[in-house]
Amino acid sequence: MSRIGPHWSPRIGVTIGLVVLITLAGCAGLGPSSPSPTTVAPQQSTDQTTTEPPTSIGSPQPTATPTTQGSAPTTSPTMDDTTTTSVQATATKTELEATLPSGISREGIENVSQVLSTHQSQVAARPGTVETHTNATIGNRTVLADVTVNATADLTRVRYEGRSVTRSANETVNRTTVLYGNETAVAQHVTADGNVTLANTKNRSDVFDRALRGLATATNPLRGVLRRGEFTVTEVDQVHETSVIVLQADAYSGGNLARAENVEQYEATVRVTANGTVLSASESLVGTTNSRTQHYRFSYEFTPQPVDPSPLNTDRT
Repeated sequence: MSRIGPHWSPRIGVTIGLVVLITLAGCAGLGPSSPSPTTVAPQQSTDQTTTEPPTSIGSPQPTATPTTQGSAPTTSPTMDDTTTTSVQATATKTELEATLPSGISREGIENVSQVLSTHQSQVAARPGTVETHTNATIGNRTVLADVTVNATADLTRVRYEGRSVTRSANETVNRTTVLYGNETAVAQHVTADGNVTLANTKNRSDVFDRALRGLATATNPLRGVLRRGEFTVTEVDQVHETSVIVLQADAYSGGNLARAENVEQYEATVRVTANGTVLSASESLVGTTNSRTQHYRFSYEFTPQPVDPSPLNTDRT
């Protein structure tokens, strides 16, 4: 058996696998207007999906082709650092704005696309691990999802693994999605309750390049967090001589998770370095719809570190 994965019927299009992966990666299908991953093709708008093309740092508009990535910073702050010096957001405007990355001002998030473009460029340029966790109950559906993505520098090799449990009134589905891409090919393998629903290997086209870039940087779920919260800069920490900007939100500005008038409690925190790398993010929402309590909890973390993504082996999946 090929180590990169089995071949499957050519009638299965690339977009089917991408729909499953993108939906699971962002867990965006929790709101009342969410699409079904098996019936709806990905949107083509580069501002709405994880497959937006890479752009140069600070460019708010994606370009049609990948651009050259900047070199990785010499220092890599992690979430385990314990010695920090906090500088409150009451610092002078000049001092604070000198540390803020593109798309962020003293008042908060000014340009989501710009923040994500810079973040993508920084994360894709270095090896590391992205992890996301989602726990949500909205309407009659509960979703638990854990995603881990290991990627080498410049995304030459990427392994995405997502496991989710979706419960509704009459059904429970356990799904595992694994994707492995090297410089020439991408293999996908999806199982639902132990049954293989997708298994194929494709050439690594521009479409897959954009998809891998989005998955390896958690673009879709981070876009949701950045748009839903009304953020302000609360402090600037110094971590290994690197400035880390902390943004917090306690007001929900709307989105597909819930109607704003139904949200009773909302909190979100984002930590981003001065060069634009989003190190961590968390989001929590509690609301009521038709006398039923709904909740949504999400967390994201990026750890810069050497990684060795394993090729897809269906015997272990």
